[in-house]
Amino acid sequence: MYDKNNSGGFSRQVFLPADTDAILKQQGYATDNYNLKINKLIRFQRDPKGFKHTGGSFSFPVKDARRMAEQVTDAAKQICTHVESFTVASRGRVALGLGTESVAETSMTLHHIYGFPYAPGQALKGITRSYMINGLYHGKEDEALKDKEFCLLFGCPATGALKKEYRGSICFYDAYPIDDIEIGLDIMTPHYSEYYNKNVPPADYMNPVPVSFLVANKMTLSVTVGTTRKDAQYRGEPVTKAAARYLKEALAQMGIGAKTAVGYGRLK
Repeated sequence: MYDKNNSGGFSRQVFLPADTDAILKQQGYATDNYNLKINKLIRFQRDPKGFKHTGGSFSFPVKDARRMAEQVTDAAKQICTHVESFTVASRGRVALGLGTESVAETSMTLHHIYGFPYAPGQALKGITRSYMINGLYHGKEDEALKDKEFCLLFGCPATGALKKEYRGSICFYDAYPIDDIEIGLDIMTPHYSEYYNKNVPPADYMNPVPVSFLVANKMTLSVTVGTTRKDAQYRGEPVTKAAARYLKEALAQMGIGAKTAVGYGRLK
């Protein structure tokens, strides 16, 4: 355990094995890997409420992420017969992985080796699929699964239009940042937590509970989609072009990550 502040008040500490603690003390607990900083070296206040984000802002170059983004595109071109790549930039703050498991109350989706935030491919696929169902099939998934071309694009169960289980022809790759990222703390303040948790009527005597969470203040992502099917079409255009177009629209109109209803996560 490392106690950085013995001067009174709340004690800011890091719990670590003794040998790890000894090595990091020599480095002054400095790290340029945000995943380690948040998930392994997080400081907490000795407070009944437990762990909190106390690190403030963090800014770092993303040369590793840019190199990985290039490798993803190159790999997709070797594996797939058709590939579409494009970049999107955030209009404002982006909250990725807010509800994932963490030692703190909130979290962020970070690369487990390099530590930078990124958008997982499965999230991009889910956003695109949801956007198309809402816009083209009146929000009815059952109607979408009756469309053979939709099933070829995203896959379907045996009850779908293809009459067999199918995994889909499009691969959505993880989207990595290609510009420097600014990470900071934001805050949300539920005013009626007892109403939400205990189903009691909301009232002014309930105490607001500030909750801090991590956001990317600025983010530019490289996005890649590909397919191994040469002849796959969706409404008259190749599936890669259709998927890329609908994904761009979904990121601009629906956003990615948490709190999109209040403007977070919109990309252009």
